[in-house]
Amino acid sequence: MTERAPCFHCGEMIAVEARVCPFCGRNALVNLAVDAPVADPRKRYRLARALSALGPGMPSLSAIQQAIVTKGGVVAAGVTRAFAARAVELLEAEGIASSVAGVADRGGRSWPWRTVALVLGCAALGALGVLNWKRPDLTPKPAPLPIRTAATDRPAAPPPRTAGLSTKEIAARTLPSTVSIRCPNSVGSGFFVTNELVLTNAHVLCAAGGAIDVVRSDGKEQLGTAVQSDTHLDLAIIHVPGAAATPLPLGDAGLLAVGEQVVVIGSPMGFEFTVHGGSISNLSRIVFGLSYLQVEAKVNPGNSGGPVLNERGEVVGVVSLKHAEAEGIGLALPINYAWSGGAPLLAPPPGAYSDVFDRMAAKAAEQGGETRGTMVAIDSMPVLLGGYIDQYRRLVVKVGRLAPAPPPFEMVTLKLMRDTDEICTLKGDVSDWKRQEGRLAIHPRLRSWTEGNEPDRRLFVGEAPVRVDLCPREKIGPGMELVLVGANPLVARVLVN
Repeated sequence: MTERAPCFHCGEMIAVEARVCPFCGRNALVNLAVDAPVADPRKRYRLARALSALGPGMPSLSAIQQAIVTKGGVVAAGVTRAFAARAVELLEAEGIASSVAGVADRGGRSWPWRTVALVLGCAALGALGVLNWKRPDLTPKPAPLPIRTAATDRPAAPPPRTAGLSTKEIAARTLPSTVSIRCPNSVGSGFFVTNELVLTNAHVLCAAGGAIDVVRSDGKEQLGTAVQSDTHLDLAIIHVPGAAATPLPLGDAGLLAVGEQVVVIGSPMGFEFTVHGGSISNLSRIVFGLSYLQVEAKVNPGNSGGPVLNERGEVVGVVSLKHAEAEGIGLALPINYAWSGGAPLLAPPPGAYSDVFDRMAAKAAEQGGETRGTMVAIDSMPVLLGGYIDQYRRLVVKVGRLAPAPPPFEMVTLKLMRDTDEICTLKGDVSDWKRQEGRLAIHPRLRSWTEGNEPDRRLFVGEAPVRVDLCPREKIGPGMELVLVGANPLVARVLVN
């Protein structure tokens, strides 16, 4: 049974995993602070190491050490009470008293709550379809200044519907405000939310903080810098100095209806500034405690970070995930998440009507804390981590498994795909597994869930050589994907350049 605690604002009992109260719609996140300074530098370092190992939600090792050197130093900001409870356990094990306070709400108030002991049920996930995402994101950076004026009051009713625009009209209005994001080994998408700031997926950012090449629809190229990212939401803000772009208007995902027509803009398989028409087929597919829009459209690698626009040309979602085994099914993160939570990336647009979305998000957070999805059984399925060409011109595929000890010999089967067409089937075997040191080299959200829910397991990596030269030579070329059969659906594919 999921542990519950009273909401700081309305007093109703809510799940300790909740980010928003499902009853009053207000912030349910907390800040964790130490009640007394930790004077011993060795103890500070040891404690900071243990806390930083909790993963996303914790600041850097040095920031934690700086926080615990003073009374009232904030160890973690804007986290769920469930996450805070894990940190409290570590602090108590070292004899350090701590306090949890509610994150300041819209009115600027914070709600203190003395931490005694939070006993959590087993950590869990919502039921999950077969999904696929690829690149890592950057460490969160300081938030930029608010870029829109927040509404002081919500309207009593949704804004009136207006006649919809055609896909052609939406494309003409919005393409100049969308961008292609190029990194050395990948292409993603994004869109301007101010005249110099671009919103995209965090996993689209270039690895290791590399320079980001931002390309406009007119062909103009500019360099951008990541200024903020949120691993949990998989969103990021890129600053493009001097862009002087027209920002896209932001809408409200809570006002969408099943069957409503939408437009998706992005760079599928590297084909930049592609416009697709589609529709909303489900308003709330729950993944990792987040509520996603299910979009029926031609979504492929490269669409990540691109906008989903309603019939009025307003952004209602950001393309984030793709169904790995079927074409035409994608998941988009509602744009409302960009201004929700304890560390918003944007301020809400004027007159944002978010009650419906708040209830969807609260339900997703609660369900995400109650049910572990069978489709993400990490401990029983391999993951595809990449590959390289060896001196014998074989493709050596890197496969990972989570286990308490090195796994046994394993045969692997892979398929080389182009869109929905299977080019050929490849087979290999892994006979030697080596433990992966450091943090898991997989998608940040999968990694943080794994580290929080599989504490007794480690990532072991093995290599399997396969003969690509046995595939039809005339079908081999850029844009192919390698699929590991029977792998964890979150990390079952890699793009072959």
